[in-house]
Amino acid sequence: MDIGNILNWVIIRESTVDDLHFKKERNGRSESNGVKPNNEDDVVQYSLVSYLLVVPWCYHADLCSEALADPFASLKTGFLLWTRRNPVLFQPLLIGNAAILALSNYVPSNPTIIYAHGWTESFRDDLSIRMRDSFLQREDCNFIAVDWQLLAMPPLYPKSVANVRPVGILTGNLVDFLISQGANRLRFHLLGFSLGAHIVGRAGSTATNRIPRITGLDPAFPCFEKAGADRILERSDATFVDIIHTNAGFLIEKRLGFPFSIGHADFWPNGGSIQPGCDPVNIATQSTTVGNIASLFVQAVACNHRRAVEYFIESINGAIPFTATQCNSYAEFNTGVCANNFRTFMGLPVSTLANGNFYLNTNPRPPFAQG
Repeated sequence: MDIGNILNWVIIRESTVDDLHFKKERNGRSESNGVKPNNEDDVVQYSLVSYLLVVPWCYHADLCSEALADPFASLKTGFLLWTRRNPVLFQPLLIGNAAILALSNYVPSNPTIIYAHGWTESFRDDLSIRMRDSFLQREDCNFIAVDWQLLAMPPLYPKSVANVRPVGILTGNLVDFLISQGANRLRFHLLGFSLGAHIVGRAGSTATNRIPRITGLDPAFPCFEKAGADRILERSDATFVDIIHTNAGFLIEKRLGFPFSIGHADFWPNGGSIQPGCDPVNIATQSTTVGNIASLFVQAVACNHRRAVEYFIESINGAIPFTATQCNSYAEFNTGVCANNFRTFMGLPVSTLANGNFYLNTNPRPPFAQG
């Protein structure tokens, strides 16, 4: 296939569509939610880079085999600690090395936050740094970043998917090690964005000590379309699992996140698919170099995907809460028929009694919460 045909294949125009209701079944449970696509005029939003590197694999999920995992994953995964005593310079931790742990600033009685970044990212990225700084601002805690940058590098997304398993197992082993050294099991909170969400899910299923809470921030869906419960983050991985969906749907629709409920409490801000402020980009009016198309993809698609992290970061110290209402669908939520239903806050202050699907609207720019 020459580049001209590839471009013709990739440049697809989006049509206006009505509300979609995805209904899937996981582990004998039937879940449904409303996912409302964007109703803008037809615009070109797909990225050549994303299609060449992701779509051909993800249309054949069977090819996203765990056998692709890096055999040296354990050597390429790190765990980096920050506390209020070292808020800028990290201290590396090694599983099983009690001496290094004792020399670090890790305080077993303090809350332990473990965060796993997404594909193509690192602990040095803006989202990871802001997540760290927000938690340290809120309380004296142990903030640990799962450094799997070398295993999450493009171009081969399926290989990074395969690396989720070994990185998740290592993270679960870290949890067990820290608890064996006196850490308070009830004060652990694991969070992950995109592929990182499945890493912390695997960590939860690996750890022999039950983790009290895991938060999935728009868990990645490409390559997980046919995945069983043991490969994805889902409600059995912790005592309480909360999910924030901001780009739910299928890759053919320019969406990257899980389109159905997988936690105890699933939050669908603005319907869970397209977020206000993430404007569609018309590449017909832009330079069509490969590099520029990749940049436009980040603007048009990744903006929605990353909003889950943005919302959570704001919820850590924000003065205005993300109040969400339990409801059957986004359409019903907007009609007001669920106004008297159970409410809770999306993000860090969520009630662990929350169960089901929750909806809310947000502002297009910070502060995103509407109260």
